[in-house]
Amino acid sequence: MVSRSCAHFENARVELEDVSCVPIRSSNCAKCERTAQHESCDECELSWKAQPEWPENEIVNEARRCLYCANAGCSVGCPAAVNTKQMVHACGEQAWFSAAKVVYGANPLALSTSYLCECDDTCRSTCNMSKSRSGAIRTSDIQKFVCRRFKEFRVDPKVHPDTPARAEKVAVIGAGPAGLSAATYLARLGYTVTIFEKAAYAGGLLMSEIPEFRMPKDAVDFEVDLVRKLGVEFKFNTAVGKDVTIAELKETFSAVIVAHGNPDTIALPVAVPSEAAPQVTNSHAFLQDNNERTKLADATPRDLSGKRVIVIGAGDTACDCAQVARRCGADVDIIFRKTINDMRAGQKRINEVLSEGVELHPLLEPKALSVTDGKLSGVEFMINQKLAGRYTATGQTVVRPADLVVFALGARTAEESRLLKSYEMDNNTNAVANTAYPFYVVGDACGSGSVVEAVNDGRTAAASIHSKLTGEVLATMPGFYTAVDEVDLSIEVLGMKFPNPYGLSSAPISWSYENIARCFEAGFGFAVTKTIALNKDLNPNNHIRICHTEITPGSTSYNNVCVITEHSVEYWCETIRKLKEKYPSKIVIASIMCTDKEHDWRDLAERVIVAGADAIEANLSCPNDCHGDTCGNPNDVSEDNAMAMALGVSPDAVHRIATYLVDTAKDRVPVFIKLTPNITDPKLIARAARSAGAHVSMINTVSGIAKILPSGHPWPQVGKERRTISGGLSGDQVRPIAIRQISEVARDDPDCKILGIGGIRSGMTAIQHIYAGASVAQICSAVQRYSYEIVSEMNDTLRFILYAWSRPDLTGYLNSFAENSIVPHGVTDDSWMTVDRTEGRVPALAEMVGKANAHIGERVDLEHPNRWRVTAAIDADKCMNCGACATSCRDNGPGAIGRNEDGTTYVVSPEDCIGCALCSSIACGAIHYEALPGVDELNETDRAKVKLGC
Repeated sequence: MVSRSCAHFENARVELEDVSCVPIRSSNCAKCERTAQHESCDECELSWKAQPEWPENEIVNEARRCLYCANAGCSVGCPAAVNTKQMVHACGEQAWFSAAKVVYGANPLALSTSYLCECDDTCRSTCNMSKSRSGAIRTSDIQKFVCRRFKEFRVDPKVHPDTPARAEKVAVIGAGPAGLSAATYLARLGYTVTIFEKAAYAGGLLMSEIPEFRMPKDAVDFEVDLVRKLGVEFKFNTAVGKDVTIAELKETFSAVIVAHGNPDTIALPVAVPSEAAPQVTNSHAFLQDNNERTKLADATPRDLSGKRVIVIGAGDTACDCAQVARRCGADVDIIFRKTINDMRAGQKRINEVLSEGVELHPLLEPKALSVTDGKLSGVEFMINQKLAGRYTATGQTVVRPADLVVFALGARTAEESRLLKSYEMDNNTNAVANTAYPFYVVGDACGSGSVVEAVNDGRTAAASIHSKLTGEVLATMPGFYTAVDEVDLSIEVLGMKFPNPYGLSSAPISWSYENIARCFEAGFGFAVTKTIALNKDLNPNNHIRICHTEITPGSTSYNNVCVITEHSVEYWCETIRKLKEKYPSKIVIASIMCTDKEHDWRDLAERVIVAGADAIEANLSCPNDCHGDTCGNPNDVSEDNAMAMALGVSPDAVHRIATYLVDTAKDRVPVFIKLTPNITDPKLIARAARSAGAHVSMINTVSGIAKILPSGHPWPQVGKERRTISGGLSGDQVRPIAIRQISEVARDDPDCKILGIGGIRSGMTAIQHIYAGASVAQICSAVQRYSYEIVSEMNDTLRFILYAWSRPDLTGYLNSFAENSIVPHGVTDDSWMTVDRTEGRVPALAEMVGKANAHIGERVDLEHPNRWRVTAAIDADKCMNCGACATSCRDNGPGAIGRNEDGTTYVVSPEDCIGCALCSSIACGAIHYEALPGVDELNETDRAKVKLGC
């Protein structure tokens, strides 16, 4: 890769060879073998189409590298003020709708800017991961994937129903990025907005000049449609100053925003002989001609095969012109008067043009055009030098041959805009000063240098207009709102009305009043207190007590050797009272723990009920060797003062304690027994709780030791002797155990209400617990990893899943999402959904509880190969040729995967494949499964060939 500093020359005498920057590689495509170079090839770097986005699995892996920084430089560095870390986190959880809501809330042209934004100079440059060897998070690629996925959902934006319909009307001149952004925010605020555009289409330069391979037309059309669906009116083929004047607009509209860009080109620096005029153009004309052929119409691009094209300029537009000329078949030089180090184009763009076969020639300033035999033959350049930071001519000249010269020198504002610019401007709001009328200039017309800055201009102007018209100063602008946001997430459980199903589990994250109050402010629907004990049973926590068990990016797998709260029972009773007073709509559940003494259980239960707890959760499950009556004396440990799991593994003890609590509660509050997973059959313990009239929470942490280090010492380790105990494993690693045990209890007792716990880190994982039989979801490890803020993603994702069941097309999406996409079932198979599937009806959350259990059972319930078989198949277009699937199949099965006859790729032998599905877990995402006839359907000869893998 060529460094930008490679041509930073300060010699007094400069040879031409010293100022050439040659291509990284040739761009001749071996795949397409084009007969004419200007013909499009979709498989090489000279395609007219945009390069394909990253696949989903790579986007998820990249997003999970995010540290979710408290001081997130990516969010601060975004000119559009996108909460980038929240968007990236949502992508790590495959929460595409939530991520799209975040980014479109701040940037109405999020997809367009993801193609164009120089994020290396904005969000990526401030990413804290840039300090690592792996580098900054690739935010623009993530954003692009998010927006494209959202585009597939076809969920329309709408104005929030609580927004007042305002009488004022606002005119926007220009349908480019700044105008579209301003119109979006004004429409969200309730204003009637009309956009006047002189062209026959919206999008401005995104459509007229930026080529298709950099800015796809379908992306612009999609985002223009989002604006239109907010009720914004477009008046095309209407030029302000010709078809309507600003004075006329002021008579009809309460405010005007000028967003017409820079339509006038800068004068050429050299005289153009009449003979050369047909072969000399500017970037606007050159790019517009190309887009009229390739983007606005399905026509053949201009044929420049065998021609030498010189592009004069050093910015992104010059790079666009060079790339277009290359795709038209030309040999291209970009020539400019400064050094490569001082080019306006970003490093990414420079690398792109070099990789496509374009040569860069710095320190050359055009002096004259050469004409031979009545036509352009070349350009004479003055050779510059850079001395003490200043450019001066050396007196040397050189002539470069050319068949076409494109001047890409930028643009200037039109006459009418120049008059506007003569006013004094408020740099903070882009308002035209010295006038009471709300009159604003945004985007290129006021000097913004990029699309994303133009988008921000539009938002700033909209906020300022709203302030001028209403006197209201908005702290935040209205976000992205759709029908999904209207989905009700509330659920009633045993008389308790949960605003949403997400709550804090009894853990360090619910350590104090302040912790729980923050979680409620963030949007959680309930919280379970850190386990409360009588003061005589309190124990101090050891230091070094929580540790990570994996190094996988984004993992929430932890181990802890914590014990219960260190706060007094009086503190917790006061905390419960204060929480219910300040947050009456939230549910507060008191987690309690005692030794096996009836009086203690009754006393503690009564105290938290009187304090105002909505429910009791008896912690009979903590695996961390809890004992009471010791006052912190570690030597006084016995069966008589044991608590938690020591009692919870005994059905008799569970029944006995549940009876104390249910009798004490006397129907005032429900009682839940928190079950331990460290047993063979959770149904036995659940039955014991249910027989006493209680319900259950499950699962608590799984007993285990996090790791043993190479030194032979465990981790976590406590004290000078570096000892540990078997602690509680949580997070991702226990989710499969939690789902299994919840499902078992729910299938055994459908009337049992379950508070789900165990590895819930997102909306996608929470719905797994709900489908298995839990009514609500308690979270711990994910908050420890990411903070309380993740609840917004969890709520958005669950709303989207419920909303999806109201639309057949989105039901198909759910049915083909993730691993569903590789099995041989139609995406319309929704027979298992027993809820009312009337189109347009969003099911209640309660209808989703336990809906997967019809498909979970015993081995006898599985379909026998005599009736149902599959074979693996490899998608050659996705295959990376790594051979990992073949190695796995060879060493773990029949060796059904091998090279094809010419050895170019891997294929599956259906006769040898036993359909075990291991390969799809090993491979790169190229494997799916195809249905085969059941053994009973085969003739005797074919039946003998079948390998059943028994």
